[in-house]
This record gives sequence, C-alpha cells and structure tokens, in this order.
Amino acid sequence: MVCLFGCGTAREVRNSPREQPLDSLDTAATVPVSPDARRVARRFLETGVGRKNLAVAYTLVGRWLKGVPRKQWLTGRNPVTYYPARNLKTAPFRTVSSTKRALLLEVGPLVLRQGNTTKGLGRLSFRLEVDRIRGKWLVNYFMPYPTYNTCACFADRGGN
Repeated sequence: MVCLFGCGTAREVRNSPREQPLDSLDTAATVPVSPDARRVARRFLETGVGRKNLAVAYTLVGRWLKGVPRKQWLTGRNPVTYYPARNLKTAPFRTVSSTKRALLLEVGPLVLRQGNTTKGLGRLSFRLEVDRIRGKWLVNYFMPYPTYNTCACFADRGGN
C-alpha cells in the first residue's frame, strides 16, 4: 500500500467580480465612472473588437489581453473576440462596478452588420473591464456572452 500526502497551504478561494453572475453583484458604483476609462472601453470596441485598427487596440489592452507577441496580435490572431457589429460606436454601457482602479462594464447587445451570420447569434453582449495600470487605463478583461431572443426561438419551433 502506498500513501501520498501533499504539502501546501490552504487558502480561501474567492471569485472575482467577472466570474460572478450579474445578479449577485452590487450594481451601484462605489465611485463615479471615470470618463477616461469609458473612452478607452469605447475606443477598444471600435479598434479591437471591430478589427478597425489593431495597432491602436494593442496599446489599449493590458497584459491579460495581449497574450501573444505584438506581431501576431496585429494579424488578428489574438484573444479578443472579433464581432462585426454595426453599433460598436453606440453600443450601450451598463456600469457593473466602478472603483478608483477598475471599471467593470456590461456592453451591448451588439448587433451584427447586415450580411454577417453567426449561426443564430445575431446579438451578443460582452463583459469588459478597464483597469488602471501604472497610471494608464487599459482593457484587461473582455468576454462575450449571448443574448437570446426568445421570440425567435419559439418561432423556429413552429410558434409554440
């Protein structure tokens, strides 16, 4: 019989705000939203998500979203989800939380441009975090989640 024992430290595991469902978060901002952080978020949507100018988008992201060398990032092979939405400049922002060093936003829904298809996902929302890193606001988290149109789902099943 062989017994193995591990040696380590037990630490409390906490979910970050990004991993918790929106309903469990306090939606009241702790500090007023920084206009600079919102500008960075909007510019990132236009340049990175819409793939309009990846060189500019690269300067707007923190290390968690860079993930690959700059040369590869600029070719579009990067961690940012490409979504050719027609409302990137006007997509609604909902503040989930706002502190001195971080702004967490719910973005969307973003609506696809005419002619693009994504197998039933015509609208998509995102969770986006802008962090203050060394005095500069940078997008450090970006994750999509679907927004379902229940009427369309029922219509596809014969209207019931």
